[in-house]
Amino acid sequence: MPFGDAVELHLKAMKRRGRSEVTIGARRYWLGCLGEFLAGREPTLELLREWADDLPARGLKVRSCWTAIVNARAFFNWMAEEEITPTHIARRLEKPRLPKHLPKAFTPEQVTKLLDTAATGQNPERDEALILFLLETGCRRGGAANLGMDDLNLEAAPCSRRRATSRGSPTSPPEPQRPSNAGSGPGTCMSSTGTIRAAIAFSASALGGWA
Repeated sequence: MPFGDAVELHLKAMKRRGRSEVTIGARRYWLGCLGEFLAGREPTLELLREWADDLPARGLKVRSCWTAIVNARAFFNWMAEEEITPTHIARRLEKPRLPKHLPKAFTPEQVTKLLDTAATGQNPERDEALILFLLETGCRRGGAANLGMDDLNLEAAPCSRRRATSRGSPTSPPEPQRPSNAGSGPGTCMSSTGTIRAAIAFSASALGGWA
């Protein structure tokens, strides 16, 4: 089957499966790029790798190269499932490694704005303490929302938390980012005594509404 005809069948199958127009349009674009490269040649793993190697030379960034290869692999996977081709020829087509994006730290101005905004709410002391807690410990909002009074220690000022799996079995969470004065130990968020004391200075009923 000619490559272009197979692409059209694939796009119609995507539409029947309820894929969005944006997804279908992106698939059409990347397969069109591949079709131009093949120029009537029968696709092989060697040609697909040559096409993938040529993508950066066309000025595409790593994310775009990754997207192009993912779309090509999905297409050839469909062809194998539909028995248009005997094998999934793109199964061993390597994807580029995407760079890890580290979260950006808040600037002092942004921290000040957060705290100023917290001071305008119905529970300003609680909200300010929670923001300071999140900023100093690196704890995520979901972890903070699941904390109980038993997780907080007034004397040592640490906060320990555990994450539950989908089946409810607790597992140790990834070690959070800590400030320079933090302690160590898996599953422990360390913060200054003042911040932790502020966070737990309120009644249990008040803390119950922090989620």
